[in-house]
Amino acid sequence: KLPIFRGNAAYPFLAPLDAPAAMAETTVLVLGGTGYVGQFVIQALIRRGTARIHVAHRPGRDAAFLPETVQRHSADVTSAEGAAALLAEVRPDIVVNCAAMSALGACEKDPVGAEAANCPQQLVEAVAAQAAGAPRLFVHFSTDIVYG
Repeated sequence: KLPIFRGNAAYPFLAPLDAPAAMAETTVLVLGGTGYVGQFVIQALIRRGTARIHVAHRPGRDAAFLPETVQRHSADVTSAEGAAALLAEVRPDIVVNCAAMSALGACEKDPVGAEAANCPQQLVEAVAAQAAGAPRLFVHFSTDIVYG
């Protein structure tokens, strides 16, 4: 289980919005950073002064338009192995999951894929395992298009 916290001394990366120094030492992994919501999350993190921003995107997805300061990773985070490998490589303090399958037609054609993307059990379990013994924050954006 992942704990839910408000900012305090033990979790400096959860500092109030007016404390950019805390974000300067934080590593944030944004999943789905090439999508609509993810792009806004990245812009907000850059404005906050986050030093290390990593973005994961589906293999084959164009990520060239992302700011040069963002480190890009092509990964399938719907699989346990893909999620665990990415988390081991990046070692994030914060994981923000914006990845989703949001096109209704695609969800109806592939309900198994939609469930894997929109209800990411493998990802949540990998984040929990990687966070064992260390504070981590997991933020999950969702969609109203959930099957299963």
